[in-house]
Amino acid sequence: MNRRILITGASRGIGHAVARTALERGDTVIGTSTTPVGVTQLQDDFKEYQDRLTVLMLDLGSPASIEHCCEEIAQGLGYLDVLVNNAGRARAMGAQVIDHTQADVDDLFATNLVGPFNLCRHLIPSLAAGHEPCIINVTGALGRFATDMIGGGAAAYRMTKAGINVLTRVLSEELRVQGIRVFAFDPGWVRTDLGGPDAPRCPEEVAAELIMLLDLPAALSGYCLKDGRVCAW
Repeated sequence: MNRRILITGASRGIGHAVARTALERGDTVIGTSTTPVGVTQLQDDFKEYQDRLTVLMLDLGSPASIEHCCEEIAQGLGYLDVLVNNAGRARAMGAQVIDHTQADVDDLFATNLVGPFNLCRHLIPSLAAGHEPCIINVTGALGRFATDMIGGGAAAYRMTKAGINVLTRVLSEELRVQGIRVFAFDPGWVRTDLGGPDAPRCPEEVAAELIMLLDLPAALSGYCLKDGRVCAW
């Protein structure tokens, strides 16, 4: 099946690997990047798939950028099958609450939580018109209470991921009647700019796992998946 998949943050890391996996499967990919350099890089990396690749600029911290991107999708494609909310930022990862700056908090919430929230809000009509539509929100152990939050530090970042988990649950209930499935996906520790070189998982392995979520039944909508299994919040 050829799906139309929007992947945010597709110019590197997990997003880049998901874009490649989807294109190799025969899917149509809309990849986003925050910079012109990232847009050009994506086009160059996947030039053999240009007939099924659209690259758009998207700054999740800018409501105007989100609206413009969603308008381009609605007008150019008409519908969307999958939204992968992958893009995000990490800062003040070693900071305790007292050490966070307002800039840390504002930047992380705008990009990691408010941005994906607004993207979902604008794209619901396009997804409702899609085939077996779903939203996949990339989360992490640092935002799951079942992991005991893994010690202190990085409060603002963790709060954004916990918020993504809440968004997943709420959307799964609100969109069930429209047939839109919503999953949270915990990729684990991955060798990316954020994860570093010592992480045990490669982006390609994670991408294959994420793509498998597209075929999960509606009964699992609203759950968090890791290693192919439902995991506790």
